[in-house]
Amino acid sequence: IVADIDQSATQLLGACRGFAAALIFVFVSISSRYAATMFKEGITEEQIIANLRGEFLEDARRRLAIMIENRKTAEREGDPQSAFTTFKAELHTLKGMGQSFGFGSITMISRRLELYLKTRDAECLGADVAIQPYMTALDRIVDTGDEPSDDEIETLLDGLAAPADDAEDR
Repeated sequence: IVADIDQSATQLLGACRGFAAALIFVFVSISSRYAATMFKEGITEEQIIANLRGEFLEDARRRLAIMIENRKTAEREGDPQSAFTTFKAELHTLKGMGQSFGFGSITMISRRLELYLKTRDAECLGADVAIQPYMTALDRIVDTGDEPSDDEIETLLDGLAAPADDAEDR
């Protein structure tokens, strides 16, 4: 049985390597075609970055709308756990993407809210008034499309409920 498991694992690893290699090949192929098109059409790197930031902001708006709706759902329906899970998944995605698109503030605020939520349960999502300032801060940044200055970020973070000291360990 152990030999069969080892053989299956080896085959799976080989398949993953093959699949990963295929993905890399496709990515490089698409990237080089995209770069050639960009060069031909005179699209600058700054324009590409601006477009990507714009797409991120559109996606962030959609995610914030889902989060807001899940807060409302948690408050009025009998199954807050599903709404809480969805809320946290959308928040986690915002946290992961913010910095990549030049919005370190979105990453910082989202991380802080994640830590805060680690000390809460699903029933709190709709009723916990401490969550709203986080949502307002995220919404403001996404709506303006501007990354706040370091001083503004510090002020924003100071206005948010602090996570429990041991939240990172949970």
